[in-house]
Amino acid sequence: SAYMRSNANEINQLLAEAQKISKISKRFELVELDFGCANAILECNTGNVKDYFIDFGDLGEVTQWIAEYQELASKGIKLELVIQSLTDKAIIGMVALDRLNTETALIRMWINPSYQNQGFAKEACKYFIDAYAKLYPDKAIMYTADIKNIASVNLAKSLDFVFTRYLSDTDGIDSIEL
Repeated sequence: SAYMRSNANEINQLLAEAQKISKISKRFELVELDFGCANAILECNTGNVKDYFIDFGDLGEVTQWIAEYQELASKGIKLELVIQSLTDKAIIGMVALDRLNTETALIRMWINPSYQNQGFAKEACKYFIDAYAKLYPDKAIMYTADIKNIASVNLAKSLDFVFTRYLSDTDGIDSIEL
């Protein structure tokens, strides 16, 4: 439908804008998620990654995850970008904007444990937020973090997110919404 096409077009604009803005980085590039990226994440993080999308178990799971992501992207709901090192093409992490079809998008990120505490999350989120704000000046972005994850809460504050409320999810994880 025309509605679907316009959403997919918006996703492509957001991807292009985020990639353009992130060109100033000397450390990484933002690349669109694809099967090769997911496979690389699986290879370097098997067993460690419970933090972000799913607990990667096998290629079947990753294939299903990629298919689900592509469907959401085609509907203009989600855009996930891989943060890839410019020097050795290693997967540093991922940054995603979800709920793009609503007035308030949700930003999420995951950083490979070997690259944590080096400013990658803040830098990648900033490029993504800047791109989104440029294309959608009237929309907002929300950030949620597990309140026990001090680094994540501090990251949100450093990106100028302001506290809105505490919430508990169905798994009983207490989160802070910013």
